[in-house]
Amino acid sequence: MIDIILSIVILIIIISTVFTIASSTINKIDNNIEDNKLKTLSNQILDRIIETPGSPSNWEELPYNENFICGLKSQENTSQIHLLSYNKILKLKENYNIISKNMFNNEIKSNIQIKPLNPNLETIKIGDKEGFTSNIYLKKESY
Repeated sequence: MIDIILSIVILIIIISTVFTIASSTINKIDNNIEDNKLKTLSNQILDRIIETPGSPSNWEELPYNENFICGLKSQENTSQIHLLSYNKILKLKENYNIISKNMFNNEIKSNIQIKPLNPNLETIKIGDKEGFTSNIYLKKESY
């Protein structure tokens, strides 16, 4: 009788250990999937921001409108792939909710740091002012 009870206790311990490990593994997989989705979304938005002039293309000259699709690419010189418009950067800095609302549906807090190739120029930081619990770093370079 004691052998049966001992066997049942050992079986319960093994089953609970397997469930605990499986649950932990599933949570890690879910977190990795969410991280990958967020990185993919951020990369797509970053591409849209730096590789297009936005819609309308002169959105930085117009009164603020929540329906702008912002892009920072300069219209002046299209031979350089990542040449950004300083005026568009300033306008986006004033109205960052264009990104938060139109691209992230106010679900994600974000910021953008633009580091000029010239090391003598300061990094431009724009975005939500609240603290972040996690960071995703995306780097775009042109050669």
